[in-house]
Amino acid sequence: MERWTLFAWRSWSRADTAVALGFFVLGAVIAVYVIDSSIPIQFYQKVMPSIVVEACGRGMREPLQMLPSLENFLDLKTPAFNCADLDAVTGYRDPNIFFRYHFYLAWAVALAWKVLGVAQTNVWPVQALLHALFASAIYVLMRQLFGRGWSAMTAAVLTLSPIAVAFLPYLRDYAKAPFICWAVALILIAVRSRTTAHFVLAALLAGATIGFGVGFRADIVVVLPLALLAAVVGPDGPRIGALARLAAVAAVVVGFALPAFPILSQARGGGLGAMALEGASQPFLSYLAIRPAPYDIGDRYSDELTISGIAADIRSAHPEGYDARELANPPFASQALVQSSLYFLDRYALNFPADLVTKAMKSAYVLSDVYSVTRGQRKRMDPADIARITGKRADRIYPYFGATPVHVIAILGLIILLATIYAQSVRLFYVVLVTLGVLTGYPSLQFSLRHFFYLEFVFWAGVGGIFLLPLLARQERRRKLIGFGYTAVVLTAIGAAIYVSLFVWQRHRLTTGISALLARAGEPIVPADTLQADGQMLLAVAVPDRFKTLISSEPDSMSLVEKTLGGDDNRAGAERYRVRIGGPACNAEVVNITLAYRKGRFAWQPLDRTLSVHLASRDKPATLIASGFYRPTQYFEGFKVPQSEAACILGIERIEGPSSLPSLFTAVLPPDWQDKRLAIGLWQP
Repeated sequence: MERWTLFAWRSWSRADTAVALGFFVLGAVIAVYVIDSSIPIQFYQKVMPSIVVEACGRGMREPLQMLPSLENFLDLKTPAFNCADLDAVTGYRDPNIFFRYHFYLAWAVALAWKVLGVAQTNVWPVQALLHALFASAIYVLMRQLFGRGWSAMTAAVLTLSPIAVAFLPYLRDYAKAPFICWAVALILIAVRSRTTAHFVLAALLAGATIGFGVGFRADIVVVLPLALLAAVVGPDGPRIGALARLAAVAAVVVGFALPAFPILSQARGGGLGAMALEGASQPFLSYLAIRPAPYDIGDRYSDELTISGIAADIRSAHPEGYDARELANPPFASQALVQSSLYFLDRYALNFPADLVTKAMKSAYVLSDVYSVTRGQRKRMDPADIARITGKRADRIYPYFGATPVHVIAILGLIILLATIYAQSVRLFYVVLVTLGVLTGYPSLQFSLRHFFYLEFVFWAGVGGIFLLPLLARQERRRKLIGFGYTAVVLTAIGAAIYVSLFVWQRHRLTTGISALLARAGEPIVPADTLQADGQMLLAVAVPDRFKTLISSEPDSMSLVEKTLGGDDNRAGAERYRVRIGGPACNAEVVNITLAYRKGRFAWQPLDRTLSVHLASRDKPATLIASGFYRPTQYFEGFKVPQSEAACILGIERIEGPSSLPSLFTAVLPPDWQDKRLAIGLWQP
């Protein structure tokens, strides 16, 4: 046996099948053993009452009215539900669209409850199955890159990982781990195949894995392009030609489409665009340690803020028609969510492409050592506040893994691993490279631990890569290293050229968009000044006539009102304002200005925000561009400034007309703003 057999890849054997099955069993046992009954299982069951109805033997449908006992159970306030309570239900209807998007997750939980009883703790079979699939997937995936020894060690570490185990109660988030890891494993198996039959079968299974996975969590679809890429690239060797690759592409498509049909047949869009737009807000950039730009797309992680911005822009063209359709839509079919993906591409991706790539690059760097953002104080920066669930166990077990020297070692190890794979198969190299890029880059769309907790294996792949270095010193592989070096240089040069081009494009788009907002004639606002009890001066702005009906209408879904079961209508308007700040009478170097909102009884997430405007000199005013939102439960009422800084407000104007920039766009512009960097940066200063 060679010295490096434990690390170097070798062909799959029956022993590997036995080890993978062993990890499947171990994963299930660990899940059952560590499940804490005091931690409630969460998978958005409140909006899927049809699961309980099915578990009680009355069909997969939802009641027309919410029973108090059912509501308490779905709100995790009671440990169990008595099916006899459903006798009080007067009628049912088809499950809502949220159920359709989580088709297999819903049926899995319903089956567990039907067999074991409708109780919070009786979801454990689903948890055990998912963790068993995750544990075995890690071994199979790593086994496509390394030998049996390192693959088994990595699988053992991740099966017992306090990070992965901590997410087991969050069933919807956890579900992406086994499906994505199994899909990637099958993708690599396909490219390593030696026969057409094995190649096409692996492609079919990869597609099916993704198809079933989207019935648990929709963003699993991110690996579908990787499966298609693997089918097109295919393995090395003349025995697998163009027809085999075409068959593999068809196998991926068919394998995906059949299990995904119940979800795709009901799809009317989705909320991925809204999720990505939320991920562009400041808290997510801070968690990534991104250098901020002189603008932002939101100062907080807020569903109400983000969806209000989308709804306001979509609604602006035909307000009455939008509101009528919103109120008439079936549950969970808000136009703001259905159109959010196209909106994201049009209003964000087209204007901020360099920012998108910058976030993806920083995410890839950070997630080469996932422990750098899952330990100590750093994990508390997670905007979703979910990193806290790992507790102190992760800090004790991985005290040094997030340190910079270890991070550098992991990156070097990944480079060595890629070089080793290049020496084995150039086709496999490109598939692995793109796969690593997508897996570590796509979480940047909303950088939170719940979207990348399962990527611990990337770090361990990097550590294992260090031990492959002696293999590259062999004579037959030295020649391949020259090709790897050339490839790396060419790919880096192409990537750099694209990155620079995106910066140029983004600067042009933003300069054009901002200049148009500054040059456009505005309607001067004469605010009603009122001194508040807190010493702030409120510069009240009257509600525009076209929004008066909207703010007096019934609350929508972004409110504290419990409306019809599963209802989801989002109604909002927006007005963009231009505020000049500075002037000879201003004695402040920093002016703190607050966008203030008047809130109704059912306001959910307050939209107030405070911005600090730094003045270079009093004779060179700065300009604030910001939107005020008008909603049924809260609406923009004006600007607040400290009384001592009220003289710094030179004028307020309402900007009329459409803009290519989203309503969520907020910017504090100094006089020389065109000389500033109009993009976020990879590193904080």
